[in-house]
Amino acid sequence: MTPAAIRMPAKFLRGARTAPALRAVAPYALAVIVFLVGGQVINGFTDLVNVRSLLVIAALLGIVSAGQSLTILLAGIDLSIPALMAFSNVLSVELYGKGWSFGVVIAALLVGAALIGATSGFVSKKLNAHPLIITLAVSSMVTGGVLTYTQGGESTQALPAWISEAVSPAGHTAGVAIPAVVVVWAAIAALVVFLQRGTVFGRHLYATGANPSAAPYALVRTTWIWVVCFALSAVFAAVGGILLGGLSGGASVDAGAPYLFLTVAAVVVGGTPLLGGRGGYGPTIGGVLLITVLTTLLVGVGVDQQEQQMLLGGLIVAVVAIYGRQASVRTQI
Repeated sequence: MTPAAIRMPAKFLRGARTAPALRAVAPYALAVIVFLVGGQVINGFTDLVNVRSLLVIAALLGIVSAGQSLTILLAGIDLSIPALMAFSNVLSVELYGKGWSFGVVIAALLVGAALIGATSGFVSKKLNAHPLIITLAVSSMVTGGVLTYTQGGESTQALPAWISEAVSPAGHTAGVAIPAVVVVWAAIAALVVFLQRGTVFGRHLYATGANPSAAPYALVRTTWIWVVCFALSAVFAAVGGILLGGLSGGASVDAGAPYLFLTVAAVVVGGTPLLGGRGGYGPTIGGVLLITVLTTLLVGVGVDQQEQQMLLGGLIVAVVAIYGRQASVRTQI
C-alpha cells in the first residue's frame, strides 16, 4: 500500500468531521447576516431596544423548541405542543384567578403536562405507533378538555405582575438589563445540551434515534428514553404557555397555534434531520435565532402572515433537500 493510499482515509475522516461542524454553525451565521441586512433596511432594527425584543421572542420559541428537538432526535415529532401551551396558558390564568397560589398553579401544570407527555411517549413506543398520530390525538383531547373546563377557552384575567415583567423587553434580571425569560431560556438550553452531550441519557438518546432496533442490544432502555423525552417536551411547552400569558396579558386556547410550525422549522433549519439520531439542541438555537430575526424583518418590511409562511416553508424545503441527501445514521451502523 502506498503512502498516498494510507493518507486518504484520514483526509476523508477530516471532511466527515468538518461537514457537521459547518452545518451547526450555518444557522448562526445566517442569523447574523439577516440581522445586519435588517439594520440596513429598517431604521432601528439593530438598536438595543429591538435586540431585547428579538431575544424575548426567540426565548419563547427556544424554550418550546427544546422539547421538539428531543422528540425529533428520536425520529419522532410532538404535535401536542400547541395544545399543551394552551393548557398551561389558559389554566394558569383560570386557577390563579380562583385564588390558587401561583407557585401551586405552576407546579400542578408542569406535573400535569409531564404526565400527558410521558403517556404520549409510552403509548407511541409500546404500540409501535408513530408519535405524529398519538400526539395529534392527545392534542385533540387536551384542547377539548380546556374548552370544556373554561366554556370557551379564553380568559382576560391577569397573571402576577412578575410574570409580565419576566417577558417584558424592558425587564431586568438581578439589576442587569436582560429580560428574565432570556435567562430562563439560557438555563434550559444549558440543561438540554448537557443532557444530550454530557450524560449517559444523552448517549442512549442518540442511540435510540439512530437505530431503535439495535439500541436494546446495547442495553438501552428505549421505552424509558421515549417517555422522558416526550415528558420534557410537554413540560417545556407548558413553561412556554405560562410565559406567553404574561406577554399577551390574557389567555386563549389558540395561543400556542403558531408554535407547531415554528418549532419544527427551528429544529429542521438548525440542521437536525427528521430521520433522528443526529443533530441536537445547540444547532436548534441557531435555527430559533434565524427564524426570529427573519420573521421580524419580514414583518418590518410589510410581508403579511401568509407570505411569511410561504417563505419559511420554502426555507424548510431547501434545508430538507440539502440534509435529505445524507443517509440515515442507522444505515451506517
